[in-house]
Amino acid sequence: MYGEMAGAIAENIQVKLTAQDETRLAGARQVNPDAYDAYLKSMFHWQRYNPEDLEAARQYFESALEKDPDFAVVHMGIGLFWVFYASAGIVPFNEAAPKAVAAAKRAMELDDTLAEAHYVLAVIRYVVDWDWEKAEASFRKAIELNPNYPDVRGYYAQFLFNMHRPDEAIVQMERALELDPFNSMFQYMYGVDLVFMRRYDEAIEQLQKTLKIVPNHTGATEVLAQVFHQKGMYENAFEQIKACYESIDFKEGIKALTRGYEKAGYQGAMKSAAEMWEELAKVTYVLPWNVAQVYAYAGNKEKTLDWLEKGVEVRDANMLIIGVTPLFFDLLKDEPRYQDLLQKMNLPVDEKK
Repeated sequence: MYGEMAGAIAENIQVKLTAQDETRLAGARQVNPDAYDAYLKSMFHWQRYNPEDLEAARQYFESALEKDPDFAVVHMGIGLFWVFYASAGIVPFNEAAPKAVAAAKRAMELDDTLAEAHYVLAVIRYVVDWDWEKAEASFRKAIELNPNYPDVRGYYAQFLFNMHRPDEAIVQMERALELDPFNSMFQYMYGVDLVFMRRYDEAIEQLQKTLKIVPNHTGATEVLAQVFHQKGMYENAFEQIKACYESIDFKEGIKALTRGYEKAGYQGAMKSAAEMWEELAKVTYVLPWNVAQVYAYAGNKEKTLDWLEKGVEVRDANMLIIGVTPLFFDLLKDEPRYQDLLQKMNLPVDEKK
């Protein structure tokens, strides 16, 4: 249907389609409308990035796959889902990565002419393989296939920031927002990019805008706490971290924060929360990023580095941004262990940042 509509519109307004456009439109397969509807719903929930919505996304993805097992973009979405599921700390990365890789492989097998298929392949090469060269090639291929596909531009922007190419990155992020201005994930990612650029006041405004769209957006709440910490607004940071724990119903974390704050203010709250995370890690899976982050708030360099090293060891996807996140850079830039981590991951180092 989309192919026929595009052809009819192009003919009516006398736009000449390229041979590549005509091939892509002619080769489009029929799609089960119920599967497509479930896919759209799954992507809506996935973009909201909190535990409840991620679970809803998983159910819609499974429904779409049941209705049309050979629908390539559903496999793309499933690949992205598992990457984010692990990044949120809901499952260990070594459990999610094989499922993400399998989904990306299946999407490419079903239709390697789709921008979406190359997009998920780019994400896998970036987040799972840590292969920067191949990841960028796949990002560029996806954009070549569909220059108006906003998702690939948004994630490519994050890649470029991590490669210390901010001027190129912000162009991609702004284009993603231009193409899909109401996408909550892009709104959040733009807020993160502003933090990378140390435009903190703009970042606060942008992240608060994201939280108006998705009030319990875990990522936006977490990053907003980082911004307040960087600005020395520790009371605001404390309240924001507590709000982040509330958004995931993390009662033990809230108790630890409150207990530490009553004893020794902000630093006490962060120390108490970090120690609670460490105890929790002895009995269940804990995202190393979460522990490292709270120890960084507490100003404990050694413990922060211990957990960042654990994160690299288990391939925590959040480790990809340790070189551009001001919270870690400002605390650890002179630490040889930090420099060693960046080199181990083959990440660029910006000594002037």
